[in-house]
Amino acid sequence: MIGHTYFQRDCGASAGTLAGAYLRNPDLFVTPAVSTRRAPREQVAEAMRLRYAQCGLTPPDALNRLANGAPVWTAGHQLVAAGGPAFFHLKILSMVRRAGLQPERPVVVFWLASEDHDWDEVRHFPRVRGKGEGLAWSESACTGAVGRWELGARDREVVKEWANVSAVSEDWRHSVIAGMETAKTLSEAMFRWVHHWFGEDGVLVLDADDPALKACASPLWEAELNGTGIGKPLAHQTAHLEQAGWKPALFPREVALFELRAGERVRLERTEEGIAPVDGQWSMPFEEAGQVASEPRWSPNAALRPLYQEWLLGSEAVFLGPSELAYWLQLTEAFAHHGLAFPRLELRDGGVAVSAEQWGWLQAQNWHPKEGSEGVEERWRTACIQGAQSALPAWDFASWAEEFVAHVKPLDPTLEGAARAAVKKMEKAFEGAAGKVRRAWRAQHSEEETFVHALVERIAPDATPQERVEHIAAWGEWRAIRDGWCAQAEDAPVFSVWVVGG
Repeated sequence: MIGHTYFQRDCGASAGTLAGAYLRNPDLFVTPAVSTRRAPREQVAEAMRLRYAQCGLTPPDALNRLANGAPVWTAGHQLVAAGGPAFFHLKILSMVRRAGLQPERPVVVFWLASEDHDWDEVRHFPRVRGKGEGLAWSESACTGAVGRWELGARDREVVKEWANVSAVSEDWRHSVIAGMETAKTLSEAMFRWVHHWFGEDGVLVLDADDPALKACASPLWEAELNGTGIGKPLAHQTAHLEQAGWKPALFPREVALFELRAGERVRLERTEEGIAPVDGQWSMPFEEAGQVASEPRWSPNAALRPLYQEWLLGSEAVFLGPSELAYWLQLTEAFAHHGLAFPRLELRDGGVAVSAEQWGWLQAQNWHPKEGSEGVEERWRTACIQGAQSALPAWDFASWAEEFVAHVKPLDPTLEGAARAAVKKMEKAFEGAAGKVRRAWRAQHSEEETFVHALVERIAPDATPQERVEHIAAWGEWRAIRDGWCAQAEDAPVFSVWVVGG
């Protein structure tokens, strides 16, 4: 259940961050614009329908609304093992929750980032209350687009091992194992997982590594291949943000495109002759770009991927994590360069799960999520000092020093230094004794100290926010989590404390 709900702008998006500054005044960063270009919704819906059929799944009815031009909300994510840490589910739940509050419910789409090639980022399984940590797919299993990774018997066994070792409930165990059982590739496994968890909420899954969808966006690839891509507008907006005092995350490149090969994803670069992959396997003059732009081998980099998404969907809103939101703000001029309307950027929801006892302690301490685990540690240090204070006399060494000096100075002014040094020595000796008293107090309160240390580790395992480390299975049964989260009626990004047993 929800213990308490806070606004995200007061937790993970302070005014000093780019995401937080945007939340407080989006007009400073984005000028609302309407594109005259119509997204190819019918073609996109048809490609998605075929993908569902290939997976043996029935798409949500929302696919018809997508084809007919209904408002779309979108979020994307890497293909993290077993759904990854909790913020993966919270990102999608953010859209589902807030979509249900709208007079005209938007179509909610999850974009599979299946072309990403950061294998190390997706191959590690998340922990569940400290269990299952360290399990991962083979380090060298995938060297190209992660979604194309072909699953084998051993890969399925690792999923089962994680489900057993982490002691997830039978509902979670079934969902993660079943998603892998018949899937041929990692993108298909993720497709099945998201459909299982969110399909009944109408969430549509889009796998962008699709020849038909790539062909729809061929003008984007052609621009990168003929030297008129987003490199310059991205560099210009990046410089503008830097001059304003921000530190953008995306590094602008002259060519925002990769080439997909069997087991490889190779970055392209500009040469004197035109365009070539960084390994030099081929070279192409700019004027030949139109002849190959519709081929499915092209893959957008992190800067171009949002444009690919919006070229296909024309989203009304996009739900993002804080760092994602920051780098989308680097793309405003890139969107304008291609005549695309920039969508409304929404920060995803966030949260942390604690036990009822832990929540009671946090409430008693008037703790706020923005303080994180550091706030818990600071409160305990303060409690230790205040608790031991009752056994320590209220000695005022500063006043003593002044009084001592006042008595000896009339006798001999040179004695002032000796007087102050004597009091200082007494103060040092007192502090040594006081330290022993504090340690004795802590020893008498060892159970509370153990409790506090456990709370710190729960809020931020290994000093990392819980939602970025632990699977949401640690919060309880999926249906209870989903229903409880969506019952929150704030039409704004929230951070909620979820109270669980144990």
